[in-house]
Amino acid sequence: MTPIRMIAAALAALAVCAPTGAAARAALDVALVMDASGSMRRTDPMTLRIPAARMFVDLLDGADRVAVVSFSTSARVLGGLRSLDAAGTAAVEEAVGKVTSSGAYTNLYKAVSAAADLLERGGGVEGGERRRRIIVLMSDGKMDVGDPKRDEALVSKLKDGLVEELKRRSIRVYTIAFTEESDMALLEEVARKTGGLFNVAPSDDVFHLVFGSIFESLKEPDMLPIEENTFFVDKAVDELTVVASKHSPETHITLVAPGGVEFTAATRDPSTRWSVARTFEMITIPDPADGTWKILFSTENNKAYIITRLGIETSLDRLNVMLGEGVPVNAWLEDAGGVVTVPEILDELDFDLHVSLPDGSTEKAELADDGGEGDVEKGDGVFSTVYRPALTGPYKFRLVAVSRTFEREKTFSFNVYEPEPAGAEAHGVAHSGGEHGAAAPDRDAPAGGHDGGHDGEGGGHGEEAPQSDEEPGADSDGGVWSGAVVKFLLINLLAAGAVLGWLNRRRLGGVREKWASLAARLAGLVGKKKE
Repeated sequence: MTPIRMIAAALAALAVCAPTGAAARAALDVALVMDASGSMRRTDPMTLRIPAARMFVDLLDGADRVAVVSFSTSARVLGGLRSLDAAGTAAVEEAVGKVTSSGAYTNLYKAVSAAADLLERGGGVEGGERRRRIIVLMSDGKMDVGDPKRDEALVSKLKDGLVEELKRRSIRVYTIAFTEESDMALLEEVARKTGGLFNVAPSDDVFHLVFGSIFESLKEPDMLPIEENTFFVDKAVDELTVVASKHSPETHITLVAPGGVEFTAATRDPSTRWSVARTFEMITIPDPADGTWKILFSTENNKAYIITRLGIETSLDRLNVMLGEGVPVNAWLEDAGGVVTVPEILDELDFDLHVSLPDGSTEKAELADDGGEGDVEKGDGVFSTVYRPALTGPYKFRLVAVSRTFEREKTFSFNVYEPEPAGAEAHGVAHSGGEHGAAAPDRDAPAGGHDGGHDGEGGGHGEEAPQSDEEPGADSDGGVWSGAVVKFLLINLLAAGAVLGWLNRRRLGGVREKWASLAARLAGLVGKKKE
């Protein structure tokens, strides 16, 4: 190990390294844009999108800001950007509750345009640091303003004009296509080209799962792995938030703490925040007891988010990947911002990658810190592998670290697309590094095995534009001047011919011969210039 790496390792062991993960990420400005068209009365009759959106707001940090926009024929701002302190959170959740299902039409262009303008007016800078600006757009329909020709024009205006403006403003759009009646192709394209993530909610009872997935993508929270509704809390966990899915609205979720003590919404400790919705319950426990916890009367789709000094960090940051590309996976443990390199901890650590594929199947791969494929240096605390997707569609990574004394999990979602045909327009931006995920510590370059380059803001994965064989600057001033001389000579030659014809008609023989001689001389000059 080089002296620089030895110093870095020592600093990491002392936990005095500069934060490289969640603590260093910029706060969010989020515009929640929710469909209020009349069709939502049929597709979401119990308005389950309302508690799901409120759950999303509750999961964000106090430094984040959220605005609420509803749309149908036009867009309506129900609440401007508010910081998520206690008063701000209450105001945002009240605004979410004002979303109706009474609109006549579905104007997606107005919805996105209004949200973008709202975020632009918000400034997006705090303490000299640029906030990440996000639109979360949910719709169950296609562009419909009552005029098919205008619908088509607005779709083109959205794709060809507004999307480019969003990219220029660095505003990313996370879209939720609700039911198969929505314009999935349009919502997917808007998300992909702005560097956001396309999501599908096939039914109203999974809204909270989709909003939870978007939260995980935006904030990359530390989590505890849950197996058979059981999870382990260690002493480094400062706060625990459980989101438990319910079999039915009548289900009452029960938490069993270490020692066998059971809690429900009715019997919870006064310090515990417990909210109940038809499809899920959300429980936040400060300073939870360490040991094994269990969730009763719940489905398998549960999450345990934590606030802790000991968590997983990763360099994963690409939400849109081309089929055939390798995806480098680099992950490490951080303790209070420093990379954990203590051999006694790493030797006991199992680091696995669990992959959910588009066809519903799963795969598992082991991450290694052995200097093998994708790993830069053995024993540096960074565990790596390279994953190569074989199918197009949505993927989810679960990074799980298990030791004798603690367990951690982090998730990451992305979509895989077919490469564009040669000469076609590029697929739009990939999620740029530095905003989402952390750079692998103490490394000069990403791990090997990445078949395609990672594009920054405004980049893409299409074919590179063909380059001209002509050297830049070949059309110099000299070339322009030469063309002007040739044109001048040709014009004078034509003029001479015209005069010659006139003289011939007037039978001015001697003068005609002189003009003929002049014309011949001009023709000779033109010939030399062309040579």
